[in-house]
Amino acid sequence: MGTYTELVLKTRISTEDPLVLKMLTFMFDPNFLSENEIPTELPDHAFFRSTRWNSIGLCNSFYHIPYTLNYFKDNYLFSRSDLKNYDNEIELFLDWLSPYIPYDIGTVIGWICMENRDPFLIRKGGKVYSIPDMNWKSDFEVEASDNYVEIQGYLTIEELENVIEYYKTKGFKHVYPGQENSSLVLIRRPNDQVRE
Repeated sequence: MGTYTELVLKTRISTEDPLVLKMLTFMFDPNFLSENEIPTELPDHAFFRSTRWNSIGLCNSFYHIPYTLNYFKDNYLFSRSDLKNYDNEIELFLDWLSPYIPYDIGTVIGWICMENRDPFLIRKGGKVYSIPDMNWKSDFEVEASDNYVEIQGYLTIEELENVIEYYKTKGFKHVYPGQENSSLVLIRRPNDQVRE
């Protein structure tokens, strides 16, 4: 069903690719194209095969703030929107955008805030993994990148088992205690296989 998910991005874009620039202009420059003028040529990426790709930067709700704010000019992008992340549109969008972000791996480029959760940071080169709604009773935060996931907070044993099992399906097979008493780290090594 998806949860209302706020997406805030603040980054520079480094590309001369006219199609990429056109898509970013379409999505994030309110003075350029209207939502009725969807480009007919789309990049070859799974994000643009999702049915709601053009909701990124367009939608908002009263759950977060009932306004969008977008700016894309001179290869600088700022966007604040929120949408129901039905088909992992946010994750797919970030995967498509990442090669055009000229910052070092790990640099913070924004945040995501889901219903009833504290925001977590989006890092350049990191993957964002949405945890399915499992009627959580506990407060916790998740920060994820390509090769590690850190879970901070207190969960019930059942919730902890569900979180670990979920991330194992994404290839994070090695579980270690984190630096803090209330944190857990999951690692994905290069040879680990992702279960389909």
